[in-house]
Amino acid sequence: MRKRFQKGSVKKVKGKWIGQWWEDGHRRNLVLGRVSEITKAGAQSRVAEVVRPINNRQRQSNPEMRLEDFGQDVFFVVHRRRWKRSTAMTVEHRIKFHICGDLGDRKLGKIEREELQSFLDRKAAAGLSFSTVDHLRWDLHQIFSLAVHEGHIGKNPAGLLVTPKTAPTPSKSVMKMEQVQQCFSALPVRDRLIVKLATLGGMRPGEILALQWKHLTDAAADVRQRLYRGYLDVPKTRHSRRKVALPDGVAADIKEWRGASPSVDPDAWVFPSENLRTPLTRDNVGPAVHFSEAGRNGLGLGQFSGDATDAFDADEPVKGRSEAGGRSTGAHAGRQSECLYGPRFESSPSSRQSARNNPPERLMEDFGVCQTPGPS
Repeated sequence: MRKRFQKGSVKKVKGKWIGQWWEDGHRRNLVLGRVSEITKAGAQSRVAEVVRPINNRQRQSNPEMRLEDFGQDVFFVVHRRRWKRSTAMTVEHRIKFHICGDLGDRKLGKIEREELQSFLDRKAAAGLSFSTVDHLRWDLHQIFSLAVHEGHIGKNPAGLLVTPKTAPTPSKSVMKMEQVQQCFSALPVRDRLIVKLATLGGMRPGEILALQWKHLTDAAADVRQRLYRGYLDVPKTRHSRRKVALPDGVAADIKEWRGASPSVDPDAWVFPSENLRTPLTRDNVGPAVHFSEAGRNGLGLGQFSGDATDAFDADEPVKGRSEAGGRSTGAHAGRQSECLYGPRFESSPSSRQSARNNPPERLMEDFGVCQTPGPS
């Protein structure tokens, strides 16, 4: 499919020359300079330089292209422009390992829906989780949608794929409230504060570890960044950029940790590594809990390593939301809450009913979870 030759255009907007052209089905705009500084002919020359490589690019249909080549040369190049680092790391690895590993040598024009559905069925039968198989289904849909747009194939064979219902959904262990209290009392102050920010504040692990003292007060945590596999990044979603209200029971731990922390400068990390220049990572936190008193009592990673490491790897939050539309406020999320280092904890029906009518601080008092921080 041959794309027509284009010259681009120039127009004057508010004293500036604006260049316009088409690329990949979208109109592009570029400020070329002020009218007082550049002539129209000069502006047109600059637009010509921009569209020259687009015109020279070969855009002919090629149904014989291998799926792996299309992924590497086209799909990744297009989507890296909008992906965050964390998204690129996980999606590219998943596509290369699963899709290119099984279907990489297949030609785009020869792949049919039945073959892709069989691929998903095999992945589910191999024990991959429902979430992973569902992500693979979406990856296939995105890849072949782009192949259709580029003119390599006429229709999307992945458009009607379904995620097999046989794909396993991981079970979650449940902690009783007395176990949550025992966990809080057994952990040292730093690890106890991390656990409380997750279970009572509903923060993601990466958001907790990326906190600086300028982001944390006794009453709230200001989420402006997150730590993902050692890299600082923006929050996971647009709505993840928020202020997290903290119940009163967390304030005592914040005060205690502030007194013990090696630095409380505004730009210092709340949970620093040994060199103080970088934040603590999940790999540093996990073993500390495992060998703590909580771990020896079966409340740390020793018993619940699967839940804990999965939560850190996926950067998953505590499940459940507050009535205000934010993240979970903690114990009142009941069965929807999941401890950072282990399973979820359980609340009674009366407690869950009380959650609808009481603020988090009152609920923490009712449960007796956060008012007594416990020994460090």
